[in-house]
Amino acid sequence: MKPHIYILLLLSVFSLSCQRDYKDVVVYGKVTDWVTKKPITGLEIMVENWAYDDSPDQSYALQEQFRVTTNSEGYYEKQLNKSHFVVLYIKDSIYGEKLETLYVSANGDEKNIELIPQ
Repeated sequence: MKPHIYILLLLSVFSLSCQRDYKDVVVYGKVTDWVTKKPITGLEIMVENWAYDDSPDQSYALQEQFRVTTNSEGYYEKQLNKSHFVVLYIKDSIYGEKLETLYVSANGDEKNIELIPQ
């Protein structure tokens, strides 16, 4: 084989192994009470977004935090420009603390959460 073919093969293997971010991601879901199965309204959720953002060493280079609140039906939603991994953090006087994680996909991601009263 010619040397330039080896280089092309090496580059193609390297590009397939790289971590990638997804653009225009929507993370959404419904938060319910585990006991009553009713939606929890007005609950604040901290959304922590992580992305590689073209990092040369494939480590997370972008980290941002947002706050969202569940609506009257218990739903939350957050649009993210670029993402690979999301942490959802809830701290509430009735339900205590809850941490959920999510590796995102190109189609948007639903993460429903059930909380148990403390």
